Amino acid sequence: MTAVKSLVSNAPVSEHGLQRLLAISLVRCFRIIPLRRIPKFRIFASQDITLHKGTPPPVNNNSTKNKKKSTDGFPTTQPNATDIDIGSAPHFVAVPIDRDEEPVKEFLSFTDDLISMVAWLKKCKITTVAMEATGVYWIPVYKILEQNGFEVKLVNARHLKNVSGRKTGVLDCQWIQRLHSCGLLDSSFRPSNQIVQLRGFIRQRSVLVEEASSKAQHTALGAFLRRLKARLGPAKAITATAHKMARQLYVMLKTKTAYAELGNKYYEERYRDRLIKNLKKRAEDFGFVLAPIQCETKIA
Repeated sequence: MTAVKSLVSNAPVSEHGLQRLLAISLVRCFRIIPLRRIPKFRIFASQDITLHKGTPPPVNNNSTKNKKKSTDGFPTTQPNATDIDIGSAPHFVAVPIDRDEEPVKEFLSFTDDLISMVAWLKKCKITTVAMEATGVYWIPVYKILEQNGFEVKLVNARHLKNVSGRKTGVLDCQWIQRLHSCGLLDSSFRPSNQIVQLRGFIRQRSVLVEEASSKAQHTALGAFLRRLKARLGPAKAITATAHKMARQLYVMLKTKTAYAELGNKYYEERYRDRLIKNLKKRAEDFGFVLAPIQCETKIA
């Protein structure tokens, strides 16, 4: 420490000189060579400072580390905004705190509760609503709000993660209501009502086609298709089945008769009889006789 004290004087020392003096003092006192570069001191007043005995280093009072970021200073662009935290059974709705004595309410997912929710939002003079797309539970709420003239924003839950802020200890509906009132939420794509109805019809048609296909597998045509598919492949089997259906349709129109479904069992029996007939013919060509095996059951 004597060496360190001897280096401190009242003479002005530059920044580079200060680093050199500290390095020399470390070598003399501890007899070690510093392997890491000594970081530069930050000069606050000027490039040259004067070190005196017992003078503490300057403290930066304007450090940004001690500053706390506040999220309460966001400008409110949509004062009549609310949020609904969608759930499987309860829905939590948050409105601005100056609109009702109880700014957060819980509503169930029944129709009467949704109607009460709409009435409460109208009473609080709410015009725009934000909600997260949670499964399929948001669909009834979205429809009833849209029918009553509210502007509804369907928010993707992943997009909320990109918004800085914490919601620990606060209900999700209050946090999202705050973001929505500040205009920080983007609405997901939602088609018009006509497109929604058309998509519903297409889904229903797909369901009916699948059900009809499953039933067709148990018909005579279904058994015919499976046999040909195993022997000739899918493409030729489909072509042959379509040709068979066209012939049946021609006969029905010509004779003015209704289509009679004979069933899968009828086709399988006909296929078995035809296969046995062909085997008997081939056996006769080789001088053999094809005869069924009589199975005798012995009862002890």
